[in-house]
Amino acid sequence: NRFAPYDDRIVFDVALDVGSTFNAVSTVGEFESWKSTAVEARKCLQLRVMLAASFAAPLVWAIPYQCFFVHLWGDSGAGKTVGTQFALSVWGDPTRLLRTFDSTAVGMERYAAFFHSLPYGIDELQTLNTKFMPTDQVVMKLSAGTGKTRGTKGGGIDKPTEWRLIFLTTGEEPLTKSNSQGGAKNRSI
Repeated sequence: NRFAPYDDRIVFDVALDVGSTFNAVSTVGEFESWKSTAVEARKCLQLRVMLAASFAAPLVWAIPYQCFFVHLWGDSGAGKTVGTQFALSVWGDPTRLLRTFDSTAVGMERYAAFFHSLPYGIDELQTLNTKFMPTDQVVMKLSAGTGKTRGTKGGGIDKPTEWRLIFLTTGEEPLTKSNSQGGAKNRSI
């Protein structure tokens, strides 16, 4: 019955090295101003979908439902990043909450585990190095809701990471292609 970071009884473990992102989840600004902007933004179908997905992300854990992707794609300058930032503004400072696809698989897993049940915004699909990490593989791994099993230096097993959330992503190309696996297609909008 607690919802971090809005419950002051929950203590943040700074050893996770994501303190800046943690601090980005906060209440700032005028709610009425944000709300009137949201009412206007919702007139655009794509923004309405991204905003709804952002609000719905914590419900994925509660239901429980499988993680999935909501992806905006199109030409540069179409407003994809700004739309995603607006959707993330529900939870805090969107410029500090939005990550990029220019990351490793481990980095993406760790951020997914950190966000846990808040939306995880990932920008610029075209920066993903698909030679080492194909897009379908990213979708399948992250939508599984658990991190890869890893051993420790001492011979044990790392504590598994888990998350249940909605991924809000952008790019200049679709997330899935005509030859994408069915599982990747079924986990993305």
